Amino acid sequence: MYTAGLLSISDFMLEPVQIAAPKELELERCYRFHDEDADEVGCGNAHLLAALGTFAEPFVPVHISTIYDGYTWAKLPTIDRVELSVGATIHEDGIWRGKISGVESIALRAETSDGKVFESPVCMALRPDNTEWGTNATVLVTREAEHRLVPSDLMYHLGGYDELSDSYDTQLDQFTQELNRFWAELVGRNEWFRRRVIDVLRSQLDDWKSVVVTAGCEVIIVHGDGRREEIAPPAPSDEPKQ
Repeated sequence: MYTAGLLSISDFMLEPVQIAAPKELELERCYRFHDEDADEVGCGNAHLLAALGTFAEPFVPVHISTIYDGYTWAKLPTIDRVELSVGATIHEDGIWRGKISGVESIALRAETSDGKVFESPVCMALRPDNTEWGTNATVLVTREAEHRLVPSDLMYHLGGYDELSDSYDTQLDQFTQELNRFWAELVGRNEWFRRRVIDVLRSQLDDWKSVVVTAGCEVIIVHGDGRREEIAPPAPSDEPKQ
């Protein structure tokens, strides 16, 4: 009759960041959003605050269908206000079907009808983005999000899964590749290049002391035992015919 969290769960495996409710927590100590249909960004941020924040006491928003509004058990305190504080922007880009912005810090604050305040730093939040096509949300992330979240957590907010396109696994793989590039660019301008080089060399790194690529495309490897190996590009006559 109710679910922990305010964001919908897709039938196609894609889910938002999940909220872990303590098993002993009574429903009466949970919160409903004051109007889940009126403020999608505020509702989303309340969910993300509960899922990613740290609090002295449990903060668990729940979704209860309006068909149960007449029942006394459904009359819970509400989340009436959600505020967002954001640090300086580091890097932003468009990925998948949305916009993502890497920032120095993110904090969310929720005020409830029973007079309580829940606030915490988080690694992801949503910010309204008014465009000529309407109001969308920019996904805000800190560097911590790369290591704390899985790609599907962000894909949910950046366009989700398209039922009319490729399979879920194919779309998630494509999204992950775009997201990995964003994470690298969030670190620094040359980080994407460095990661691609390391991915190619990773299986050999334990045995190699160093590797150098010259301007002439020659690869010089110094092995861990000091042995030097030089790999020159093929001569023109050795190149395979087209």
